[in-house]
Amino acid sequence: FQQCTQVATAMVTQLGMSEAVGQRIVGQQQGGGGPFMGRDFMGQGAPPVSQSLRTLVDAEVKRIVDAQYRRGVGLLRANMYILDNLADMLLEQEKVGGEELMKLINKAAVEGKLVMPEQTLAAAALVGERVEFESKKTQCIHPDKPMMFACGDC
Repeated sequence: FQQCTQVATAMVTQLGMSEAVGQRIVGQQQGGGGPFMGRDFMGQGAPPVSQSLRTLVDAEVKRIVDAQYRRGVGLLRANMYILDNLADMLLEQEKVGGEELMKLINKAAVEGKLVMPEQTLAAAALVGERVEFESKKTQCIHPDKPMMFACGDC
């Protein structure tokens, strides 16, 4: 829970990702500024934060951590089919690689046994699936232009 709490705290205090706290930086700020930018002269810390704001930040961090914990447990319980198959694979072989895990997840999806949250999420392509795409030329015939700024004529 330590890393999860750190991420949730950064979301609330540094990234402004909380409707309750708002889009502002709260607490210790990194870098820049001096004694005339609202920081104390010797410690270079952020301006003092009220106790009520600290309580609000703590409540938001707890809300985020609890909600994501419930979401994770729910996804694990809903996808017991995958966990059971993964356990069987681990009994047969000591390690399961990422490609094998993706095959297992894709197999569950094809069989209709993969439970996804109601949110729309990005999905990985099937392992081994060949996807054709139109490629752009990566080389420019003009030697005076850097490779990353290839012109549209080439």
